[in-house]
Amino acid sequence: MASFYEKYDKDIIYTDYKRYAPVSTEQMNTPDGKIEFNIDFTERFAVPKFEYYISGKLVQKASNADYETKSNIKLTDNFVAYLFSHIVVSKHGRTVQEVLRPGITSTIKSIVSYKTNDLTNILQNNGYVPENKNKFCVSGQLSHLGLSFFEHVKIPFDKGGFNITFTRNSDSPCIFRWKSKKTDGTEDPASLPQEGRIVIEEFYIRVPMIDFDKNDKVLIMQDLTEKKIINWNYRKWHCVELPNIGGKDTIEYNVSHLFTKGVSPIFVLVAFQTLPATIGAEGQLTDNSILTPMNVKNDYHVTIDDESYPRMRQDFNTGYALAYNMYCDYMKTCVGGHDVLYSPNKFITDKCVYVIDTSKQVKNITSSAPNITVNVDFSRSVPDKTHMYIIAVSQSALKYDVLKDEVEK
Repeated sequence: MASFYEKYDKDIIYTDYKRYAPVSTEQMNTPDGKIEFNIDFTERFAVPKFEYYISGKLVQKASNADYETKSNIKLTDNFVAYLFSHIVVSKHGRTVQEVLRPGITSTIKSIVSYKTNDLTNILQNNGYVPENKNKFCVSGQLSHLGLSFFEHVKIPFDKGGFNITFTRNSDSPCIFRWKSKKTDGTEDPASLPQEGRIVIEEFYIRVPMIDFDKNDKVLIMQDLTEKKIINWNYRKWHCVELPNIGGKDTIEYNVSHLFTKGVSPIFVLVAFQTLPATIGAEGQLTDNSILTPMNVKNDYHVTIDDESYPRMRQDFNTGYALAYNMYCDYMKTCVGGHDVLYSPNKFITDKCVYVIDTSKQVKNITSSAPNITVNVDFSRSVPDKTHMYIIAVSQSALKYDVLKDEVEK
């Protein structure tokens, strides 16, 4: 279907970006506040690769004062995604895609999707690797936040009517502060800075727009009218959090509720975060960009109805080499090539994601509502204050009625 537009590529006469400000900025810095964007256009075509632009500052929570340059506080990697707890995209009131927990979803998606070269350009610009401590100015594609609808749909939109609503998260997941070590190796309480807060000063959506020659625009609209229905195909990243699984030596969790009839995951990714043992009432003492390697045994698999993936158990007891191989296999299959973002050492230290490929399924499995269970065994009990995250990636398809300008159920 994307080729439908390709024959008109040579007739594009103008390209630029249109900027959309939020409907209101009143709740932009309020936890659980809604930041809403209405993306509307009629006379032009929009390329689906929508972008965000966010600028602001990190200040002391109590006084709003800046931190000293060498203070032990920073924005966490991928802090932009952690600014929000929920994102919903709709068109004329009908949900197109929503992302729960965009922070951890985006972090895991980034680990398995970006390449080494992206660290020095894309990931610095979109906030995954923040550069400035007190001020920030970042821009990236909405797909980075888990909204893969804007990544995989290739067909330009001829009408607007999109609404994008961001629910503001608390600031704590976006900020990390720490204590320095004394010469004797103990922590220095006096080196811990005051808690911080993030002030978003500007936030808008950038939409790439294209104009065609007047005569070609008429032909395009005629072609669209004849086709009547356009398929929007993309991947969904479903995220489930299992809080505080400390003390367990096995996990069996059913994720069937994430899927409708005829849909099942093509990949399942699992990651863990263990909070510091000393953490208490004080906040912002956890670096949310760090994933904790866990003592996963060889009985880590996904069951879809009566079929197990993988059929042969993987020998994780020998270390993390197999987990790294599965990470590389995902990159090769879904992104292309072997240029993964992280080296084995970095992956094992703080970016460990366990990937299961469930894409090659028995044909009749997806003919009804599947029963899907994630099973993980550990070689020893999970440490206290450990959270487990399950990301289930599935193919999704929406039908867009061109004449009615609406998304069909």
